[in-house]
Amino acid sequence: TAQGAGQTSSTHGYTSGGYVLGPNTKTSVISKFQFSSTSNATSVGNLSSARNRLAGQSSSENGYASGGTATTIDKFPFSTDSSASNIGNLTLSNQNQAGHSSSSHGYNSGGDSPSAPNNDRIDKFAFASDGDATDVGNITTQTQQLGGTSSTTDGYASGGTPIFGSGTLNVINKFPF
Repeated sequence: TAQGAGQTSSTHGYTSGGYVLGPNTKTSVISKFQFSSTSNATSVGNLSSARNRLAGQSSSENGYASGGTATTIDKFPFSTDSSASNIGNLTLSNQNQAGHSSSSHGYNSGGDSPSAPNNDRIDKFAFASDGDATDVGNITTQTQQLGGTSSTTDGYASGGTPIFGSGTLNVINKFPF
């Protein structure tokens, strides 16, 4: 698959959603693979809907998949192999955004939205309780298809393409958790 989201537990890596190139369709599959071996990934559940171009976040207990031409925030447990449930919504329908994780919250930054194509928004949602995201700030450039990384104290949104224009960006945005 392509254009899916990634999540990380202490022992496994996960991929969720995406686009299956053979039949050219969106998928809802959640796959899991072990860090301690070189075995193939296995399907362990499904997102609440099939979508691609979404962002991934991880708490110590759950994986999250957000956006992907939707406002949906899905959550699935690391402790059992099961499907995700829709636990809230982003502030706007978004795709091609970066995902970030602090110890207590998930974040989305940038992206492309039909309702707000000039998207420089940072959305934040709590891991401790299910609910909707809130708009907590902005990155410095209106960017889609950017990379998201996290330290223990900050989120980083890097690279990507400008929403209006061509080429790629060499900008690294940093925002505090």
